[in-house]
Amino acid sequence: MIRTLLLSCFAVLHLSAQETIPRDTSYTIHSNFVKQAKYFPFVTPIEEQWFPEVAEFRSQVYKQINGRKLTLDVFAPTPSTGSLSPGLLLIHGGGWSSGSKAHMVPLAQELAARGYVAVAVEYRLSPEAVFPAGVEDLRESVRWMRAHAAEYGMDPNKIAVLGCSAGAQLASLLGTLNGKTNFEGPTAFPGLSADVQAVLNIDGIVSFVHAEASAEGKASATWLGGTREEAWETWKAASPMEYTDAATPPFLFVNSSHPRFHAGRDDFIRQLNQFGTYSRVHTIEGSPHGFWLLHPWFAVTLRQVQDFMETIFGPAGLDPVAGRMLLWQTPEGGWPKSYFTPDRKEIKIDYQQPLSRELLAELEAGTIRKIPTYDNYATSKEIRYLVRAFGKTGNRTYLLAAERGIQYILDGQYPDSGGWPQFFPLREGYYSHITYNDNAMVNNLNILFDIVHGKNGFDAVRPELVAPAKAALEKGIDCILNTQIRKDGELMVWCAQHDRFTLEPAQARSFELASYSGMESAGIVRFLMRLPDPSEKIQIAIRQALRWFESTKIMGYSYQLITTPDGARDRFLLPDPGAVSWGRFYDLETNLPFVCGRNGVKKATVGEIERERRIGYGWYGDWAKDLVSPRAKLSTYSEGERP
Repeated sequence: MIRTLLLSCFAVLHLSAQETIPRDTSYTIHSNFVKQAKYFPFVTPIEEQWFPEVAEFRSQVYKQINGRKLTLDVFAPTPSTGSLSPGLLLIHGGGWSSGSKAHMVPLAQELAARGYVAVAVEYRLSPEAVFPAGVEDLRESVRWMRAHAAEYGMDPNKIAVLGCSAGAQLASLLGTLNGKTNFEGPTAFPGLSADVQAVLNIDGIVSFVHAEASAEGKASATWLGGTREEAWETWKAASPMEYTDAATPPFLFVNSSHPRFHAGRDDFIRQLNQFGTYSRVHTIEGSPHGFWLLHPWFAVTLRQVQDFMETIFGPAGLDPVAGRMLLWQTPEGGWPKSYFTPDRKEIKIDYQQPLSRELLAELEAGTIRKIPTYDNYATSKEIRYLVRAFGKTGNRTYLLAAERGIQYILDGQYPDSGGWPQFFPLREGYYSHITYNDNAMVNNLNILFDIVHGKNGFDAVRPELVAPAKAALEKGIDCILNTQIRKDGELMVWCAQHDRFTLEPAQARSFELASYSGMESAGIVRFLMRLPDPSEKIQIAIRQALRWFESTKIMGYSYQLITTPDGARDRFLLPDPGAVSWGRFYDLETNLPFVCGRNGVKKATVGEIERERRIGYGWYGDWAKDLVSPRAKLSTYSEGERP
């Protein structure tokens, strides 16, 4: 009991000591937003998110001085990428007097989701301690990262430092102090280096004494102990530009349009060039200072940071979109296109959005029903993305998931016809037809083609998949040739779906009648044009399909979305000089385009069906525009990949 009371008293005393630290809280994410929204009404402030692939370790103490505990927040990728991740120290801005490490948390979370160990750090600001106290703190935080690298899967030899505004000046100073003992301060990690391997300067100056830095005033003077005239040597000592040498690491500059905030940058880069040190500049035109705390510029900043880190350190090993795809992959190896809430509301899966904790819990518990399909680019889209993600990150988890998806494609092919259903395992109804609709079958065939011919990164898949992919590809091509509709002895094009047994054109939903398909047939022809050295039978199929497209094109019209006088959205086929269009469906007898409402009755114009179907379905499009152009003539079929 006494021990508990003593510990409680100590905690109160410590809290009291921390609370007495003088702080300037004027600069926050919200205050920056309020200021900039007056001039940029479209902006929104950044905020913290939650990523299931990121482990968070908040308020880790990295330094104690005079009873003061300085902390940092660590965000690490999980599970491990399979190799040590580069580290990135993030330093907030605020004129050396205000701001918080909380400013850097949204960026840290995003970077950790991409495979970096990101660390948002606090340091002593001018109301508490003037220069060089903050520099000493930050150099110690780098040593702390090295000392604890193994705990977070971080490579101690790949540590970068990123700063924003005042934090960018500090980050630049840390980089130029490589190999030097300036501003060391007391350390708990003797023998560990404070050097960094890259610097990312987000709209910060690199010199207080350069001619372009004349606008620096009160905030700088407070931190540096006097005006430029009063404390010239201190202003000079705090200038990164004074320390540039062969040990200075590569630099990235991401700048606003305001020259004040990149004072000395161009001369600094000239110095780097003398030592052969890599640097890069990206200016976000029309952006204000503080752009990194606002959408839409946050995304631009993130892209520049990630691209630079990959340039310096190579792939980080994680891709957040690919990570979410792994969570949605089904036991069969395919992917769903959507899922249903408990009240039966259908939600389309959006891999660009982080998962909520609730949705992740449901996925892990298996309470969400995931139905794999080839429809609407499901499965083929994920396979292609994962193959690219493997090529970019080297993370074999992505490749293994893609290979499971490829196996799902192989498993779902009909052994007799060579076609694919819309869903596999099979579902009753039109879902089991051979499905060209929305290019489902063609998407599968294009993946098999890339595997067989080693294109678009698919040379990375295991060799054992090549032979079955080749066999499936050949059967799929036969299916295409066998389902091409013939009328009066002449080959035409294809229906959006064909009966799996008779191969005849088949109906799907009530408004998707058996017909010649303008959209799906264009995708089929494009696929056939990819085939090297096509057989005479394939050439005839292509030639006849192109003839059909030529004879059925609608000149001078396009399907346009409009706003009616009462403010509603609607869609009609309207005059459009120079445009060329095709109908989605053509009558099997008359070869004329038609539309159809949910009642299943054919109509000649979209004005004769319900508005919901006019705006909710693509009845017309320029799907074959490139196929009837001169570059698509038969004489070029054997030249390799076609459109």
